[in-house]
Amino acid sequence: MKKISWLRWTVFSLFVVTAGQAAVEAGLTAAAAQLSQGHYPQALRQLAGLKRMAEFSIRWQQLRAAVLWKQWEVTKQPDILRSAIEAYAVLNQRAPKDATARFYLGKARLQLAALGKTEEQAWPALKEIFEEAARLEPGNAWLQTQIGIIFFSHPGLISTEESAARTRHLKTALSWHYRFQSSPYLTEVYQTLWPVYQDADVLLALTPEDAKSYEQLLQFLEARRLWPAYARAYTVFTVLRQNAARELCEIGDRYLERRDLRHARYAYEASLEILPAQERAKAGLRAALPEKRITTVETRLNGKLDEVPTRQLPSTAWWSETLKGRNRLDQKALSGVALHLTPGRSRISVVMRAEAGAAQEPALVMARLWNQSEEQSLAPAAVTVGPLWERFTFDGETSGGGRWLQLEFYNGSEKSGAGPVLWLGTVRVETIS
Repeated sequence: MKKISWLRWTVFSLFVVTAGQAAVEAGLTAAAAQLSQGHYPQALRQLAGLKRMAEFSIRWQQLRAAVLWKQWEVTKQPDILRSAIEAYAVLNQRAPKDATARFYLGKARLQLAALGKTEEQAWPALKEIFEEAARLEPGNAWLQTQIGIIFFSHPGLISTEESAARTRHLKTALSWHYRFQSSPYLTEVYQTLWPVYQDADVLLALTPEDAKSYEQLLQFLEARRLWPAYARAYTVFTVLRQNAARELCEIGDRYLERRDLRHARYAYEASLEILPAQERAKAGLRAALPEKRITTVETRLNGKLDEVPTRQLPSTAWWSETLKGRNRLDQKALSGVALHLTPGRSRISVVMRAEAGAAQEPALVMARLWNQSEEQSLAPAAVTVGPLWERFTFDGETSGGGRWLQLEFYNGSEKSGAGPVLWLGTVRVETIS
């Protein structure tokens, strides 16, 4: 009889414990859902109801600290910030290896110091917290990026030598991404640090040297109409884009050799997305999909060129479908001239000047050479507004023959008068030995 009673009691106890654990898990799941939906007061009430049963649960501590931090971000009430600091301090004691908790403890304390204007005094201790968090998870791209943002957001608190090291560290963290993609945190870095520095060179220094990252940088610079910086970044982007497209073609070639047509097609299509006018990728795609017709861009050359190499052309040689031969561009447009180049490296010089529009910004010009449907990017040029003509040089190596030199007036306005006005002058071609 006693054995039966003991067995019943054991089963009953296990049932109660299991039911209690299930209730706690359900409550924590509900609180997590409320947190993700931005219902912070409801989440706090849910967690308060679970305190007696789950107070010593790491997950309960993590959720409570996270909810308090989010609520502080919304309300900006100092009392809530202090509660978040207390919650993260307890969490750090109970989970000393939790790098994210340590990071947020430092971030919350930094916010409190900012409210009291005591950041400089608090910084040595806070810096140690951030560095410890970084050491706990050295391969966490999100964490390393967030710590980098913290350091760069307070330039007055770090030395020049440390700034150089932090630049390398943050740039490395931003380079941790899938191949032929970019970091998901790159835009956040730009948006956070631009108001602090108002210096495009800082963003250039932090951008990883890959085509997708530079593409994001160009989008950011274009949105803010930072054309001189855009021109510098585009020069680098041109090389990175060509390298990425070539690498994808090489991957496609290897798949094609193994008769893996599906993966070969993916590689060639990805290469064409990066650099559309590529005969190599198009040829590979034809081989991978022989039944599919690959269309090519129509030729830019208007008529047959003289066999005599081009040396100099007047300003009247510029031609555009929309501008009917005029060399004055007051809107976004393409203009070009036909050249005949000798094989090897050529230097093409174009004289240009810009007149100010309403935006008071330089004129950004993109130079490209076209050989039938094959594009060769040369370089951008930022033409300073002023009365004087400037000579801009573009170097490129070709196999010789007919080429179409195309200049794209990139930041011309959609309607005349708002943006700068670009004047195109004479063209000179030299062979570089």
